[in-house]
Order: sequence, then structure tokens, then C-alpha cells
Amino acid sequence: MKIRFLRLWDQIRTSYWFIPSLMTFGAVLLAFGATAFDTRLGSDWLEAVSWLQANQPEGARSLLSTVAGSMLGVAGVTFSITMVAMVMASSQFGPRLLSNFMRDRGNQTTLGIFLATFVYCLLVLRTVRSPGMAVEPGDASVFVPHLAILIAMVLAIVRLGAFIFFIHHAPESINVSNVIAKVGASFRDQVDRLHPERLGEDGGEPRPDEMRLGEFGRDAVPIEADGTGYIQAVDPEALLAVAVGQDLFLRVVYRPGDFVSPGKPLVYAAPADRVEASTHDRVRGAFAWGRARTRTMDLLYLPDQLVELAARALSPGVNDPRSAMACLDWLGVGLTELGRRRPPDPVRVDEQGRPRVLTRGVDFEAAMDAIFDPLRPYVSGDRNATGRAFKVLGEIASSVPDPDRRSCVRVHTDALLTAVRLQQSDPRDLDRATAMHETVVDICRGDVEPYELAAKLAWLGGSG
Repeated sequence: MKIRFLRLWDQIRTSYWFIPSLMTFGAVLLAFGATAFDTRLGSDWLEAVSWLQANQPEGARSLLSTVAGSMLGVAGVTFSITMVAMVMASSQFGPRLLSNFMRDRGNQTTLGIFLATFVYCLLVLRTVRSPGMAVEPGDASVFVPHLAILIAMVLAIVRLGAFIFFIHHAPESINVSNVIAKVGASFRDQVDRLHPERLGEDGGEPRPDEMRLGEFGRDAVPIEADGTGYIQAVDPEALLAVAVGQDLFLRVVYRPGDFVSPGKPLVYAAPADRVEASTHDRVRGAFAWGRARTRTMDLLYLPDQLVELAARALSPGVNDPRSAMACLDWLGVGLTELGRRRPPDPVRVDEQGRPRVLTRGVDFEAAMDAIFDPLRPYVSGDRNATGRAFKVLGEIASSVPDPDRRSCVRVHTDALLTAVRLQQSDPRDLDRATAMHETVVDICRGDVEPYELAAKLAWLGGSG
């Protein structure tokens, strides 16, 4: 249930209807509340405010009608501009980045202000009564909701500010530098959320492989998927409850971001004689999947977007190496932080410390492979991108304390040099790439001291 709620919440956040709907509902409550106060207060309170004057029914109707009509027109223009921006972003950056624009709070709030003001003015307009407009037999009273009209004027001014903000925000939101920075910062935040512990903290020693296997045997029963789509989230606590309740050991096959189809095993459960018919449904209930990947628990979702953007930028049709270099910079920020973090223990244990669930996650090595392997064919063919890639690898290696992780950086450094020698032919560029490769290798080995980096290797902190 928790996982399904997280998936629903992510869908709501990326929708254009949720915030405008909430603001419209708030406008309905505000309209009824303001007119109720006007009914109780009357118009005597206006005498205490020298700069306000009472409205006549016809003038009130004209003002409310003007504000409501203009709101609907501006909302249509705003929606059109948003759609154009999304089409341009999809063609320039790739369709998978559309979710970042859909969840943009600025666009959602602006549209909500326009719709809420329109609904508010309509509801207040219906309460204005002129002489002869009897609500009940014998009632010829005049009613003008002065407080509600004053609020409508304030909302009109707020609408004007929101429209000015939107005109500025729309081009800013599709600026390639802002798009890359926003996705890169989100990747850094995702690392902080999914890998909260830093290396060196008292997080306990990693479990040996034999403990991670626990009671898992060859007679395990596969629990198969009953749907098709991308795994969006996995609830390890729900799986732990199933394992403890039925005295099982569960090994999860898929992680968030993987694609599944009916009949594919989601989980292997052992021993087989303890697996009941209800176990299958309960285990499937711990998984949420859909038509597309999401950032909820998929650590590689955001870096994959930057990889796609960098690959597009280095394609012959676009030829924008500066954007690719910016993607490499932000990918380096996330990978550096990930290299300093302790991966969550994939083993979930019960109260007695017995292993019950073995999950699959993304560690530093898997993230490096997922980012640099698909980027290498594009980066190695461009001199500027090659230099920036070596710089990013060097900065990651100099910031990661674990020797095994530095060895992983060296593997990708060696692979990049091999690809550069295959794709580039200029001797000067090859000599530069070879020198940068040797420097990164020295950093991975620990042969270069920090002060030597600062004194001799300016390209690590400056131009790559």
C-alpha cells in the first residue's frame, strides 16, 4: 500500500491538474467565505477606510466580469505558451525530460492562479443584487459584496505579477544550462536521499556473502510478475513482513528502473514448502510498476537523462560540446557524492538478526558503468568532451576515499583512452589525452599528493 501511494503521489506531482485544482477549490471556499462576511458586515466598515468607496451593483458586475473574462483569456495564452515550450524541450532535450517540466511548480501555480481567480469572480458575481432582483417574494434589497470585490481586485493584481513571472520563467525553464543544472542538482539530492550514510561513519561492517545468501537454496520458488512495465518502487519492509510471517528468505531479482513482463520472476522464495498461495499476491503487492521510469526510487533515472542529453549534444546534427561538458560536470558532482556514501545494506534481517530479504540496489560501480559506458562512444570522438571527461574522472578519483572505487574509476579511464585512440587522429590531441590519462591513473593509485595536484595539475580545478 505504501509503494502504491508513493507511485500515486509521483503521478500527482507530475500532473498539471493537481495544484490548479487545489487552488480552484480554495477559490470556491474563499468566495463563499467573503460573501458570508459581507452579509454580516454590510457596508458600514467602508466609512472607516478613507481610500475605499462603496460600489454600485452595476459597477460591481462590470468589474467582476472584466476580471473574470481577462483571466480566462490569459489562462489560455499561458497554457499555449507552456505547450510550445514543452514541444521545444522534447525535440531539443529528449522526451524523457518532459517529466521535469510537468512537475515545474512555477507553471502549475501560475495556471492555478488564473483559473482560481476566474472561478472566484464568477461565484462572487452571482451574489450581486440590484433593486428589483428579488431572491425571495417581497425582497427588493440591494447587495454588493464589497469585501469580496476588494479581494477580487487583489487577485487581479496578483494575476498580473504571476503573468510577468511566467513570461520570465517560460524561457528560463528551457534554457539548456538551467535544465542541466536542475537535473544535476536533483541527482545530487537523490544520492543524499537514497544513500544517507557516509563512508567512515559507524554503519557496521558489510555482511559476508554467505550471510547474504542465508537459507536460500536451489529449491526456491519463483514469484512471477502479473503485469508489464518498469519497476517504479519496491517496498523492502513489506517483503520483510512476508518473509518473517512465513519464515522465508526472499531474493529480489529486479530493482527500480528495470523492465518486467508477465511470467518473469520478481522474487525467489525459499524454502519451497513454506510458500503459500497468498504469498504470491503479497509479494507482488510490494512492487509498483508503470509505463515509464520515475525518480521515486530509481537512482539512475536522472543521470540517464543527462547521459541522453550529452549524447544528443555530441551528435553530428546538434554538435553542441559545451552542453555535453556541462552534463559531465553535473554527473561528476553526483558520482563524487555517491563515491563518498555507504550503499544501503541489501540484506534485511529480522529481530533475531537472521537474513530475510536480499534486495538489489545501485552502488558506485554500477552507477559508473551506467553513465560512462554509454557516453564513451560520443565523448571519445570530441576533443573538448574528452578533456572534460578526464577532468571529471580525475576529480572523482581524488575525492573518493575507497581504493576499490578508485580502481573502478581507473577502469573507465583506461577504456576512455582506448576509445580516444580509435576515434581521434590528431597527434596533439592524442598526446594531451595520454597525459591526462596518466595523471588520473596516478590519482587512482594514490601516487599524487593533494598539494601536488594544486600546484601542478591546474586542469583538475580549472579548464579541462
